[in-house]
Amino acid sequence: LGWGNCNNDRLDLRNAKLIVMWATNPAWSSGGSPTYNYLQAKKAGAKIIFVDPYYNNSAMAIGDQWIPVRPATDTALLLGMAHYMITNNLQDQEFLDKYTVGFDSDHMPAGANPNENFKDYVLGTYDKIPKTPEWAAKICGTPAELIRSFSQEIATTKPMSIFSSSSPSRSYLGEQFCQAFLTVGWMTGNVGLPGAMVGDSQHS
Repeated sequence: LGWGNCNNDRLDLRNAKLIVMWATNPAWSSGGSPTYNYLQAKKAGAKIIFVDPYYNNSAMAIGDQWIPVRPATDTALLLGMAHYMITNNLQDQEFLDKYTVGFDSDHMPAGANPNENFKDYVLGTYDKIPKTPEWAAKICGTPAELIRSFSQEIATTKPMSIFSSSSPSRSYLGEQFCQAFLTVGWMTGNVGLPGAMVGDSQHS
């Protein structure tokens, strides 16, 4: 995901209603005071959800919910979430149409095969493998019902901020995590608004 300046200022966390921390443990691994800023957001009313293989120090300190996932299976979890969002028409289609390419066959880059769009891959249109929450659960270990409720929450709560460390990408085919994480984040349309961010964790 890189360490670019792709998010709003850390003080804007206080405007978020929901903050998702994916593979992120700032209380343990970050210098400075990022945990303080998350705590201020929590005090301002934000719910904080941690997605991680283990119940880490930050989740213990400021988390409202912990969603377990097997190591190196984060992409499967994200695809299961995307399937739930798409089949329930929860994606911010207006945002996707205006600001992204590749989500569906009508919005592919010039010269690209329209069959290789994200939506049809998730639905299993061509490979006949729908990436349902049940499909994902068998891989990532997160219960299908929890995948559904988590997807519903991030898709319908605004403003929402979702952050990840680079840890999940440090695995075989880790670039798929980066693509899936950003795509699911963008499906919520939480970009460019107060309290709304999709990107790397707020370390600085």
